Amino acid sequence: MAGALVTRSDFDALLSEIEERFTVAVPVDGVLLALPCALVVEDQPDGDGEIIERMRKIVPDSMSIGVSLDLRAREHVFAVGYLRGLERAFTTVT
Repeated sequence: MAGALVTRSDFDALLSEIEERFTVAVPVDGVLLALPCALVVEDQPDGDGEIIERMRKIVPDSMSIGVSLDLRAREHVFAVGYLRGLERAFTTVT
């Protein structure tokens, strides 16, 4: 693990602010998330994945979500994007 666990309350506070700001900003042409690929919340071993899931609930199904990950961090399962509301791919990176 790259660092200490993030508390659920801190994670939710930060992500709620991001969600609020993004909701105000839409419509946008696309979303690119630059994530550490090592974010572990105290009750969620895949904090990066939760961010992706929560953003997917905000953006239209027709909009792609691009994800850039620091792949050196750890084994990670992540969604690499969506096209026309369908999962484009789930990839396991080791």
